[in-house]
Amino acid sequence: MRLQIKTTVTFLLLSLLPLLLAGVVAYPVALSAMKTSLGTSFHQIAHETMDKVDRSVYEVYQNVLTWSKLDIMQEILTGDLDGKISTYLMEVEREYGYFANIVALNPEGKVVAASHPELIGRDASAEEFHRRAMSGTAFVDDVHRDQSSQEWVVTFSFPVRAQFMNDKVVGVLCALWNADELAHLTQSAQAATDPSQRRPEVFLTRRDGLIIAAPDVHRDGLFRDNLITLGLRSARLAVNQSEGYLIENVMSSGESLLGYSSSKGHRDYPGFSWGILVSQNTSTAFAPIRRLNVIILLIGTLVALAVSVMSVVVSRRMARPILGIAAVARRVSQGDFSGKAHHTSPDEIGALAGVFNQMTVDLKRQREQLVEKHYVDSIIANMMNSLIVIDTSGVIKTVNRATLDLLEYGEGDLIGQSAQMIFPPALWAQESWVDSLVTGTLAVNRETTYRAKDGRSIPVLFSASPMRNEQGHVQGIVCVAQDLTERKRAEETLAEQAIRDALTGLYNRRYFDRRIGAELARAERSQQPMAMLLCDLDRFKAVNDTRGHQAGDESLKLVAKAILNAVRGIDLVFRWGGDEIMVVLPETTREGARTTAERIRAKIRHTARDLAPDLDVSTGIALYPDHGSNEDDLIRIADLALYISKKGGDKIHVGAEEYDLDKTSSKVTFQPAVAVQPIIDLRTNQIIGYEVLTRDPAGKLSVFDLFKKYEIIGKLGELKSVCFQVQLKAAQEAGLHTVFVNVDFALLSTYGLVPKPEGIDVVLEISELEALHDIETKLEVANRWRRLGYKFAIDDFGAGFISLPFVARLVPDYIKIDRSTILQAVSTPQFKEFMAGMVVALQYYAKSGIIAEGIETEQELRTVKDIGVSLVQGYMFGKPYALTLEDGDSVVQGNGLKRASNA
Repeated sequence: MRLQIKTTVTFLLLSLLPLLLAGVVAYPVALSAMKTSLGTSFHQIAHETMDKVDRSVYEVYQNVLTWSKLDIMQEILTGDLDGKISTYLMEVEREYGYFANIVALNPEGKVVAASHPELIGRDASAEEFHRRAMSGTAFVDDVHRDQSSQEWVVTFSFPVRAQFMNDKVVGVLCALWNADELAHLTQSAQAATDPSQRRPEVFLTRRDGLIIAAPDVHRDGLFRDNLITLGLRSARLAVNQSEGYLIENVMSSGESLLGYSSSKGHRDYPGFSWGILVSQNTSTAFAPIRRLNVIILLIGTLVALAVSVMSVVVSRRMARPILGIAAVARRVSQGDFSGKAHHTSPDEIGALAGVFNQMTVDLKRQREQLVEKHYVDSIIANMMNSLIVIDTSGVIKTVNRATLDLLEYGEGDLIGQSAQMIFPPALWAQESWVDSLVTGTLAVNRETTYRAKDGRSIPVLFSASPMRNEQGHVQGIVCVAQDLTERKRAEETLAEQAIRDALTGLYNRRYFDRRIGAELARAERSQQPMAMLLCDLDRFKAVNDTRGHQAGDESLKLVAKAILNAVRGIDLVFRWGGDEIMVVLPETTREGARTTAERIRAKIRHTARDLAPDLDVSTGIALYPDHGSNEDDLIRIADLALYISKKGGDKIHVGAEEYDLDKTSSKVTFQPAVAVQPIIDLRTNQIIGYEVLTRDPAGKLSVFDLFKKYEIIGKLGELKSVCFQVQLKAAQEAGLHTVFVNVDFALLSTYGLVPKPEGIDVVLEISELEALHDIETKLEVANRWRRLGYKFAIDDFGAGFISLPFVARLVPDYIKIDRSTILQAVSTPQFKEFMAGMVVALQYYAKSGIIAEGIETEQELRTVKDIGVSLVQGYMFGKPYALTLEDGDSVVQGNGLKRASNA
């Protein structure tokens, strides 16, 4: 019995010896293989993730560089500060979503445009990025805390060059990229439920070891903890441009396997020498090999029990396949997962071979999934559009970060809930689209709305498609939506701006042309009367002349508000032009129209009493169908009625019945008054000439109303010729040595050549708008008058259309720069610099000089001197004063003229 026991024990020991040898050999080899394989995988993940970060930073670098070269950036930084660049920068920041702010700076370091308007005007001249960019080189600053926004950012700064100035650096474009974006680039999805399948953690460090991206569980240490200071050798190796993996203790995680890599940059972008670590606790990382060890011990025990009744030969045959497994394990340690243990017998060794083969398959799949899932998760996490996955019963299974941000939910609020809480009832119920997607291949692509957590409806472009498994069965539905909020808001804003006057907010003339046809058609269908009120502000020019154009603009805003408060909700109010406003009153009788006009007048006088106490309004009224059935007839009658109301002084007039101007007179008997305004040479402080102006002798009508009166009766050309004669005669007899007279080519062409008065230089002022059409004919007319001794000046230069070819061919004696151009140079330094260059060029064409018109303030005078103009005209140097006839002789016969007191 003892011998049997000894034999059994001997055979048992002999049978266990190969298993023990195999365990001693196979387990360390497999463990070493696991370390090598996972370490290499972790290093590869670190390398690919850092490459992805470098490419993303490079894309931001290239985007900001491209924006700095845009034409709009050059134009804005050289003079056009009308807000377009700030709007553009705001749209860029909203579109990309990962910038803290984007600013444009002038050469002096002042912020002139920004995606956050509160930054405009700040001085950044002392900042390193401004000095480097102004020296002509790009500047990229590592992750740092921005003092203005208190956010961690990466600074990208590029010089803005003006191509039309030989690539001169005219400013700086600076973008602050939000460092939080690094977390989106480096972090994968949340850990799985099974800790053994938990994904490795990724840490991104600055060159000094500061953590700048980390998993969510380590957010408290972000931008605070320093891995080099904490003693991590892998962190020090990573920032020193080393690659590889090692095992060491990581903070509170204990012993961990770490793969590390460093930033190599991308293309011409050198990188920041950042380091990246991919870490996983060794207990998790090596769990499969430990499970293999347990399996081997279990199988060894079973084999030992069986072999105790077997022979030594069987024991030896059992050891051979185990050694074969060890050989395959060595190949696995070298990264070759293609080897298999070829033992198919249905015994314990065969089971061991099968388990080992399954282990190699699992290891290979784990390594592949580790890379592929990280890539897919990164794509989903960084999608700009919302992504929702629901199962076939409509329950939400997955959402991405864009969905949570759009709807303001937390992830736990949506997972497991019915999709009805997000989708609108109309979409959910529409022909059971969920069932259609489950049973077919229908894809929805339409505009709809999502419902946010607070109940808001968010417009989206919605698409959905079925998600099938390998057998073709529908497992769920993938829903993708693009937020249309900004696009809808922009469309509404553009549509509103297209029909509104920018200053007053009233409907504009273009919208009147679109709307009036529909209003007339509605009035015809309903057989209801309609009224058109044409309102013109009285003494508005005096507000501009005495208090400035800013006060005039404020007055117009007050008038617009007053009129809106005086009319009904169905009435339409349009800015007609200048200080004229058109009001359309549907379903309104003659009495109702007059009542509304009186209410408008009362509201205007009450509203404007503080800013412009003398402001009043005259109104002409045309009625449908009494005064016409179409737009043109009603406008003409309203215009005539307005003129009668101003002429008669009754302020409100209906129709044209009282129009009593003498239309049958064959000759203009009107005798205009003459006023002159001096033109000063700043170099000598001497008067070099006078501009001759027409005035109403009765003092009741403005020049505009005076000319409009004679235009209505068809005698405007005759009035202009009479004014021309009176102005020349008055200037000659007043002893003026040089006069500037406003004319047009219509007068010069039809009036006939008039000899130039002796002893006086006459400069004929032609508006630059005259150069729009038929230039050759006009130049021929100018040359005929020039041969008689007359000189020419281009008037209103810069106020509208500029024809440099016309200026060059006319070769005027003077060029008069319009006041609006001077005011733009006062307010815009870049435009002032442009005008200085323009004046230098114009001096080659204006033989006698360039004159700045409308100078009223010291600031305007300084600007005129700075741009190189020495001849000026305006209230600052003298208001127009009147010249009157000595007796009552007719204008044509004329008698002596004398200079009167200032008017």
